[in-house]
Amino acid sequence: MKFTIFIADVIRQGQYPRVDHFEYAKQYDKYIYLGRELSVEEFNAAAKLVFCPNFRNQGFSFCPMAIEPVEECSATDAPPADTAPNESDPSDSDSDAPPVFRLDGRKVFNGETHVAGLYGDDNQLRVLSAHAALRPAIEAWLSTSNQ
Repeated sequence: MKFTIFIADVIRQGQYPRVDHFEYAKQYDKYIYLGRELSVEEFNAAAKLVFCPNFRNQGFSFCPMAIEPVEECSATDAPPADTAPNESDPSDSDSDAPPVFRLDGRKVFNGETHVAGLYGDDNQLRVLSAHAALRPAIEAWLSTSNQ
């Protein structure tokens, strides 16, 4: 398992974060610590520095993320042999169906999966990192739905 620590805030066009040790990583389209994946030991050392209250963050907030190696992902993504054919499988043709969102209090669900939430007085949208690809669809749904 590899890890990254990335700048969690939205970086506007022309804004360059001047935070020590953070570099832009094209594969993630984010500014991440050392610009690459970290081993467990590197992550623990970096976390002590980055998440310390005295770290000069220039007003940015940070977030850790775990990354599974590709070969582990492909092995764990395969459905078990005893999976019933009617269960949801990402490789099914149904996966092309548009997401179905619903708002339960301040939580946004896609079917039965919690994918995002609305925070603060201004209902700021925060999408769980595992579902970041759904952000545009959630924003479009929120703008057209009558909550």
